[in-house]
Amino acid sequence: MVRVIEIPPLSGDELPERIRDRKRVINNITLRSNQQNPMKKFNLVSNDEFQMTLFRYFRQHGFFYQRREREWAQRSRELRSIGIEKGPGIKKLVQLIASFHADKGAKGLGPANAKVAVGKLFEEIPYGEISKTKPDLALQLFLVSENIDDVYRDVAARRKGLRDVRGHANLTLFALVTAVMRSAGAQWGHPSLTTDLLGQWDAWGDWVKPWRLLVEEGARAVLSTYKSESRGRDELTMNNFFKNRSYVDAALGKANTAKLRRLARDVIG
Repeated sequence: MVRVIEIPPLSGDELPERIRDRKRVINNITLRSNQQNPMKKFNLVSNDEFQMTLFRYFRQHGFFYQRREREWAQRSRELRSIGIEKGPGIKKLVQLIASFHADKGAKGLGPANAKVAVGKLFEEIPYGEISKTKPDLALQLFLVSENIDDVYRDVAARRKGLRDVRGHANLTLFALVTAVMRSAGAQWGHPSLTTDLLGQWDAWGDWVKPWRLLVEEGARAVLSTYKSESRGRDELTMNNFFKNRSYVDAALGKANTAKLRRLARDVIG
């Protein structure tokens, strides 16, 4: 059976606003009409206005944003030859944006929700919130995530406890670091922060130590919270803890310490 849905033609005043409303209606129809379709949700939005805006913005700053699976693998040689670096995939970036909004758990965001099932982040309510993200903020979150991953590999290699928690706590740690950076004065979404973070990439050797100190202290704080909550409770595994919104929210609240905020100021510069 084929369902035909007619969208009224555009006319009248306030045309730009009507165009945005029309695109939103079409996108919602696409998502709802494909709920029983095997096509993955992130493929359904890969060409929407938000995703195309991100794609163009990342490209302007020398990164290839992968809106579809395996795009980079297919085009990496060509892109590297013109100075374009590998950027995030659509699922990873949406997880980062969701984790950044740890205070919006009721709308399906936050690191615990992002950890449980990435596909749900593309449903109407959470994706509606995610698609409000400014391109500057999206790029900033990607850059910070890469910084965290780079130094955490070294930190985890030298400390078994932090190595054990790494795969489970990655989004919670990211949410914590971005939260303490905000507390320390980071102007998320402002172009000046984009400039600063890109500058750090160009002089990474000068910034490894302050980022490593921040990430190590943050990982210790998160691990300490897990240990205190799970003491005497064998059923509370790391996997269960970091997928539970209540536990993660409590961990983020306890871990946002004065020491972390001081270390965050050092990476903001």
